[in-house]
Amino acid sequence: MIWDSNPWKHDLIKGADFLHRLTVQQKPLTERQRVSIERRLFLGFYAIRKLLEAHKLTDGCSNQELRVKVYPPTGKPITHFNWHKSDEHFEFDSPSSGAWALEKLCHQFVHSYIFHIVEGESGVLTGFFIASDRQRAKGLIDIEASTVISVFRSVASDDITSVQWSRDIATGKESFIAS
Repeated sequence: MIWDSNPWKHDLIKGADFLHRLTVQQKPLTERQRVSIERRLFLGFYAIRKLLEAHKLTDGCSNQELRVKVYPPTGKPITHFNWHKSDEHFEFDSPSSGAWALEKLCHQFVHSYIFHIVEGESGVLTGFFIASDRQRAKGLIDIEASTVISVFRSVASDDITSVQWSRDIATGKESFIAS
């Protein structure tokens, strides 16, 4: 259980700032930067998931939906030996757009089976392709770096000012409303 959310949120701000710098730099990503991107994303989305589970975010922040594209699968099996060949496994010509719940997107990063950093023509960071072990058979998620930066910042700046808590005596189920 998270007691103090500030250290977790501070790391999200640092991660957002780091990712932002990579979206505006005028040179291609280095291998060291790619490793740091991967680490910051996985730990950042894990932190967000833990903050959600600990009820350390307002309902408005927790319930936000993020814009993504999803590329449908071609039907070829994706394994540990060929996961990196996304051009063979997904139909990039027919994406669908949608909004995904923050928690659902956190699971994609925490349980990622497929992960690619998307770079623009000049090699700058533009986004990510991701799919969890379960999602890989349903489609590849495309999320823009600006969306990830925005969600990291919104979670980091989210402050709860009031909480309503109740517990059903018969079932023991708790409910929270945080604002």
